[in-house]
Amino acid sequence: MDTLPTRRKSTAVQQVDKVDLEPPPLAVTTIPATLDADNIGEGFDEESYYKWVRSEFNIPVCHYFIPSPKDKNLCKCGRSSMQHGEITAVYPETTTWSPDKHCRLEPTNCFGTINFVNEDSITMPKFIRVGTTSTEVDPKYTIPEKNIEAIKNLMLDHWKLSTPGLLISVTGGAKSFRLNKTMAGDFQQGLMAAAKATGAWIMTGGENCGVMSLVGEAVSLSSFNSSIVAIGIANWGKTLNRNMLHTDYAAEDLVIDYRTGQGIKGESSLDPHHTHLFLVDDGYPHTAGCEIKYRIEIQDIIQDMFVHEGMGLPKVCILLEGGEASIDCALNAVQYNNPLLIVKGTGRAADIVCYALEHAESYEKIAGSDIKILWKLGEEATKALKMLIEKHFHKYGFKVCGRIFTKVLKIIESYKMCKIYNTQDESGLDYAILLALISSITESGAATRQMQLAIAWRQPRVAKQFILSKHTFRADQLNHFLDIAIDHQSTEFIRLLLYQGADLKDYLTIGELTHLYNSLPETSCVAKLLYSRTEENVQVSLPQVGMMIEVILEGTYKSPLRDLGDQNHDINDTFANPYDLMMTYATLRGNFDMAMLFWEFTKAPTMCALLGFKICHWLIKQERKNIQTDDDHVQEMTEAANRFEEYAIGVMDECSSEYSRTHLTMFLSVPRKEFSNLNVVDMAYTLEARKFVAHPAYQAHLTDLWLGPIDHTTSTLTLIAGCTGACMFMKIFNKKRMTNEEIRQREISREKSKALTDQISFMASKSIPRVSFSHGKSSRSQSKKKKVPTATLR
Repeated sequence: MDTLPTRRKSTAVQQVDKVDLEPPPLAVTTIPATLDADNIGEGFDEESYYKWVRSEFNIPVCHYFIPSPKDKNLCKCGRSSMQHGEITAVYPETTTWSPDKHCRLEPTNCFGTINFVNEDSITMPKFIRVGTTSTEVDPKYTIPEKNIEAIKNLMLDHWKLSTPGLLISVTGGAKSFRLNKTMAGDFQQGLMAAAKATGAWIMTGGENCGVMSLVGEAVSLSSFNSSIVAIGIANWGKTLNRNMLHTDYAAEDLVIDYRTGQGIKGESSLDPHHTHLFLVDDGYPHTAGCEIKYRIEIQDIIQDMFVHEGMGLPKVCILLEGGEASIDCALNAVQYNNPLLIVKGTGRAADIVCYALEHAESYEKIAGSDIKILWKLGEEATKALKMLIEKHFHKYGFKVCGRIFTKVLKIIESYKMCKIYNTQDESGLDYAILLALISSITESGAATRQMQLAIAWRQPRVAKQFILSKHTFRADQLNHFLDIAIDHQSTEFIRLLLYQGADLKDYLTIGELTHLYNSLPETSCVAKLLYSRTEENVQVSLPQVGMMIEVILEGTYKSPLRDLGDQNHDINDTFANPYDLMMTYATLRGNFDMAMLFWEFTKAPTMCALLGFKICHWLIKQERKNIQTDDDHVQEMTEAANRFEEYAIGVMDECSSEYSRTHLTMFLSVPRKEFSNLNVVDMAYTLEARKFVAHPAYQAHLTDLWLGPIDHTTSTLTLIAGCTGACMFMKIFNKKRMTNEEIRQREISREKSKALTDQISFMASKSIPRVSFSHGKSSRSQSKKKKVPTATLR
């Protein structure tokens, strides 16, 4: 039973004989608010938090003793005379007990952090015992008006919950809930995938049984559980061992030891894997219902806390099995235009609602000039539904069955807000949740909101099949979606939007590129290098980025970003080669798939691929400097470097096999203005791309630079004889004609040329053997080539 530590001195108890005697007016015991809500945050100590919580949250405490008919030493509030605390008066057992007449509000005495001493759990949930409006006469809401702002401050400022992208309310069966392992595993995997994709807050009843423990187990088994928020709304009067949760028993840091166990009838332990718990106390012992209403209202508060572009936080309700209370949660969801996802085959309430939805019939109703599509059940389906309800709930009586039938019919009226999910569906629960959300958005600008959700969930298939196929977006809207996709680092969505008509040249401005570099993860080596050279609270500029790129490339060329620091450039100015810049950004960020995508659209694919190759090798060196090197990350960067070099080789393969020798010469030797007039030969040699340098086409070009192009129609014997004779003649002629100074300059030139040749040969020997170049297709192009993304050769 509930035990309340008593600090007050014992007082005389007045015996009251009259049944109709009313207690004196209720008084609210308050503690002066010594801490302003705005000051909650960093540097917020436990003593200040203790005072603030007790000043903001109250609980109902009975001050009148009304003996229970079954036990004279037990008050109808559920406490014994020893546990009761201060007793103002004693009433006869015939008196009807109610919180509004016999309870007073006092500061909450249960809050802090729970340590589950007998559970193998790494989670130590934050919790608080909260009161309701049960002490008021005919209250309209369950949550007191004064608690709304306090709840917001509690979650954001003290519990420091991150901003969610979605609110998932899971409702269903408790102690009678059964689900086979396969179905349970599929549900848990899909739920965690949805939470990871959106940063969702998951909300349940918080008890260690049924659907609630199924969600808790999913959180505990998830590899990213440290970022998941799972909030439980439990009933204080039904919580097992609740007497252990009083703050009087807490350590200095408000950590309270709690022990789970086998609950007696009407009581359940708290789930050890939820991250946060609200324990709702309406004064009634062992009576369910207040936590359901509190949960519905707190979900509305959370949705209003996070408003984006005029719309509140999206919410979806998931129904598994369950009883009448679960149907109440489902009905509330659809009535407030929140999608309802019913997991078919889980039993009771879920299967009843599924049956009704599957057999619902549509009909038209004329309302003025509008025609509405409504839904109803036919006569046979109605009879079958009643029989199904009686099968599962007959033990609760015909009145309960009738209420459930009425509520299910109301759910059918919101047919379009409901989706049925089968756990055997290969698409997964996260995919079903997204479809339910998208189909529920019908207001003005629905398509834009639907695209935003699809991007956040990284579901390009949904966007292509259900949104882009039905709606046409303007160029500025596509660029807006592109901005969101780049923020989410969603490569597949970026590809989809580029092919749909998004223009990177219009999107990428000086201001946007500056924002991207200032949004790099602070743990990355690039961010550390950039931010270490910038004053605190000062943005990194693009000229600084350009200088960093030059350092990475060891001064190979001057970055075009270096010239963007003067007053001749505006933040809305665009770039001539946006794909080159975005490829560089994505590579520096470590999103190599995005970098490869942008590479496909670059104007100088070979030069850009060599640039990406060098950046990857620099990132590898930086990673290996760390004390704890991430071998998987190094392997990823090594593979990216190899892919970039293979892309560069692939372009040269295509040029050497498909075009003439003259085109190959131009390809390798024409200087590129955006790369400080460097050509491919210079770039590859300077950046130490050994495989590229050892390529037959590259080696043949070097031969042409030394000896000039050879006419391949000339016979080998004639060529050898002619060259030998010419060399002998020139040797004799030069000895007679050249002065001593000319001979000395010639020797110096030969030594320099020999040194350059030796360096190139040494680099080539480190990768693959040098092979001869045959006119036409190279030996590399004749062998089986790796598939290389298409790039425009210019």
